[in-house]
Amino acid sequence: MMFRAKYVVQSAKKFFENGAVRVESGRIADIGSASSVSGSGGVVDFGECAIVPGFVNAHTHLQLSALSGSAPHEGTFADWLRRVVELKRRMTRDDFLASTSAGIRESIETGTATLANVAGDDTALKEIAVSGMRCFAFLEVIALEKFRAADTLDTLGDRYEAARRFNGLNIGVAPHAPYTVSAELMRGCVEFARKRDLPLSLHAAETAEEAAFLHGHDGSIAAFLRDMEVSLDDWEPPRATPVKYLASLGVLSKRTLLVHCNYLTQDEIKTIKESGGNVIYCPRSSAFFGHVDYPLRRLLDARVNVALGTDSLASNDSLSVLDEVKCLARRHRKMFPAIFWEMATINGAKALGIAKRTGTLEKKKSADMAVISVEGCSGRTPLEMAVEDEARVVATIAEGRVLHDAFGMTGAQQGGKNA
Repeated sequence: MMFRAKYVVQSAKKFFENGAVRVESGRIADIGSASSVSGSGGVVDFGECAIVPGFVNAHTHLQLSALSGSAPHEGTFADWLRRVVELKRRMTRDDFLASTSAGIRESIETGTATLANVAGDDTALKEIAVSGMRCFAFLEVIALEKFRAADTLDTLGDRYEAARRFNGLNIGVAPHAPYTVSAELMRGCVEFARKRDLPLSLHAAETAEEAAFLHGHDGSIAAFLRDMEVSLDDWEPPRATPVKYLASLGVLSKRTLLVHCNYLTQDEIKTIKESGGNVIYCPRSSAFFGHVDYPLRRLLDARVNVALGTDSLASNDSLSVLDEVKCLARRHRKMFPAIFWEMATINGAKALGIAKRTGTLEKKKSADMAVISVEGCSGRTPLEMAVEDEARVVATIAEGRVLHDAFGMTGAQQGGKNA
């Protein structure tokens, strides 16, 4: 199958005008100007569009998709957590399945080809595995009391073995956060992941309240944990910043995804860089909670790999990575747009350890593509056009399989069609 468009964006730094991509057996067989790319099979010309690398959503919670607009941020972060917990307690298994399925549909319709989902439980692993996207299920782990560490790790082992039965599903480990996972359990998760070469994802340096709790302050986080009937009797505050605490537990490595990182000291940024760790920035979720002065420039200047996530619809109004890029382009007008596109594509692939397979459009790589209509856009380059308000995703292709086609040009039915 041949895909053509006014623009084909190979990477954030290279594009072809009047370009084409030839796909064979799910991989890119050739890419370049339409006049230089040939081959047998059908041809789909998307016209006034830009074919870009498929987006990588490096952090989301699909099970919470049904909570859109239901948990406003009023009061402290802990107050918001209480609302989310209460809403989740009202949801049935069928509710979680429907919520996840809705999140999958929205992700596909907005150009996501690779997705890292935090699995609070394993209700919808099958739905994620057969979605057509390249999906990572990060098995979430929560237990702050020391005595629960061993049993929680045993359960993690059982969940891992069960998840392995789903063909094509990539698995990771997600110790929730430094304030909900004991030091003993955190070390156990690190060892579990390293033995199996699994990525590790956790929320870190997300709020000022988190840092205060780790320094021993009896504030809103401690009150929330007590409300959740979590005993703090054996909690020993490390009296360190979140990143320094995690570093002391051996958490940081090139396989680690530190989600949010809204509050970082320069020393913590240096620690992340030296460890090879990755930062996952969720711009609109960060704005939802009122966080300001995100250390993006400092992270990039330190050459830390920064990727993008949408977080959940409980703290965001869409699961569109393109919307995250547009948000960044508006917020950082003096920064070159190519940086944001790298964060949305190849940087996410690097964080997940799959940069040799996806993240850019190159020969032999997986045919993971998003098609963006740029009709009516006035930017000088396709990437500048694609961050304008008028730009929208009209097709999504993952591993050569057409998952979404708003134009109906490929003949793909629901469930996708191989290209």
